[in-house]
Amino acid sequence: MVRLSLLTGPQKSQQMHMEAYSLVHKSLSRCIWKSISKLWPDFAGNVTFRVGNGSHIKFWKDIWFGDTILGEEFPSLHLIAAEPNSTIASNRSYDIWDLRFRRNLNDWELNDIFALFANLQFCSFSPQELDRLKWGNSRKGHYTVKAGYHNLCSRNSMIDKWPWKHIWKTKLPTKVICFSWNALHSSCLTQDNLSKRKFQLANQCYFCHKHTESVNHLLLH
Repeated sequence: MVRLSLLTGPQKSQQMHMEAYSLVHKSLSRCIWKSISKLWPDFAGNVTFRVGNGSHIKFWKDIWFGDTILGEEFPSLHLIAAEPNSTIASNRSYDIWDLRFRRNLNDWELNDIFALFANLQFCSFSPQELDRLKWGNSRKGHYTVKAGYHNLCSRNSMIDKWPWKHIWKTKLPTKVICFSWNALHSSCLTQDNLSKRKFQLANQCYFCHKHTESVNHLLLH
């Protein structure tokens, strides 16, 4: 790499612009992916599998039958499974279920195995098709930003019913509207938000001197 101190004129200016662009691009990329990564639990919580031949879906650890993980629904059986990470296909033999355990079942575990087999008899397979990921409850099971947004709003009745569009239509000074928008999104530069940005400070409300300074505490309490 050519050192900046050895460059002059247009060459130095071009190199400085390239490094500045690279620095800004990396910073923005980190911020964007950091925000996206926070939504991963909500995304992953709605991912299920559409069973084809069962060769890529984990029998005990993936959501493929109903809305629960079999390993969590039948923890005593999962604990003694010969291969806890086995796929659905590896638990079948000649089109019938062939579950394998590390030891023989005890009497108190028979009810669980009977209940498990009773559920599995309703499963259908397509040996000629591949397993597929499915997101949400739509018929196609495709993820879209719109579907993800509606999923997040459905968990918070205030967000779902709040008249967001009316904020910008209100006849108030622009600075008041912007502050209201930031307050509703908890984006004001209160001490707790500054702490999240790695600012070193003593987080304490200047009014009550008892609680930390957050948007809710500052504006609602």
